[in-house]
Amino acid sequence: MNRECLKITPPEGGKIIRLSALVAQLPWREAVQRVGGQNVSGEEIWMVGRKNPRSKSKAEKRKFILLCYPHCGGNFNDAVSWARENGLELMSARDVFAIGADRNFVLRTFRAVQICTVIASTSFSGCDGRSSCSIWRSRRKKGVGVMVIDSFGDVDEWIAFVERVEGEPGSGV
Repeated sequence: MNRECLKITPPEGGKIIRLSALVAQLPWREAVQRVGGQNVSGEEIWMVGRKNPRSKSKAEKRKFILLCYPHCGGNFNDAVSWARENGLELMSARDVFAIGADRNFVLRTFRAVQICTVIASTSFSGCDGRSSCSIWRSRRKKGVGVMVIDSFGDVDEWIAFVERVEGEPGSGV
């Protein structure tokens, strides 16, 4: 593991966790359906896929840092600034789908919560304002969609970033 990443501390009021997942280069529709099943929110998710073709690289294991503000009050811009100051990369929708495809990630990582939303840290101009792809999981259900990110900061929302690991290729997702 990158020793610099071990030194990363959360911003004031924030909490971080580290995890890893295999990021597969699936066709967009397959990636969305694998994560969201029948719970795919809105048509905007399909527009995102058309703008983000998959890369030709093979599946790769990636390391992530997720940031939450458990007492609310998070701000998307501040979270991105914090990540950049700590040498983290912004996370793509494909990366967040990889986390969501791990059907045990809530039970393993978020044992105390009933529902968890993980938000990609890359944004785009959506129908309702600045948006990002997100996945959510509860103990029995899962879903995927696009959410307006200006509202980031609820107790169950985690914004996700990619750890840079020396000697490994960039995100290329």
